[in-house]
Parts: sequence; structure tokens; C-alpha cells
Amino acid sequence: MRVALVIIISTLLLVALRSRHHKRRPSTTSLINSTGIVETPLNPNGAVLIGGELWLAKSINGTTIPSKTKVTVVATEAHVLLVS
Repeated sequence: MRVALVIIISTLLLVALRSRHHKRRPSTTSLINSTGIVETPLNPNGAVLIGGELWLAKSINGTTIPSKTKVTVVATEAHVLLVS
């Protein structure tokens, strides 16, 4: 009985501690007007680094944007950031 109680309490404590360390990821719409750096070239799809997080992105006009280029989020489309 005591062993089971210790296991249950330990499990609940572990779950509570882990939940405190999960960052809440911002929604894509809250990133509109944010600036970021192209991590993988957008041709027209790729990845952009914003606030230390990697996001899927697409160039708004379909052109290629090389890596290390500074971009601005202008819209979102199905969890993909549209950048220029």
C-alpha cells in the first residue's frame, strides 16, 4: 500500500515539474510584423528563426530568399509564416 502511494505521489510530482518547464508557443498570427532571419533558403518555402524558435515560412511573392537574410512576417497561411 505504501509503495503504491509513493509511486503515485512521485509520478504526480514529476508531471507537475515537467509541465512548469514547457514553453507556450505563440500562435502564428501573433508573429505578424515580427522580424526574423532566414535559416534555410526560402525557395519559396523554407525556415525562419524568430525569437529563438524555428518556423516554417514561405516568401510572399514566391521569390527565393537566401539564408541569413532579415525578413518580416506579413501574414500566415495554415501554420506557415508568409514573409517578405
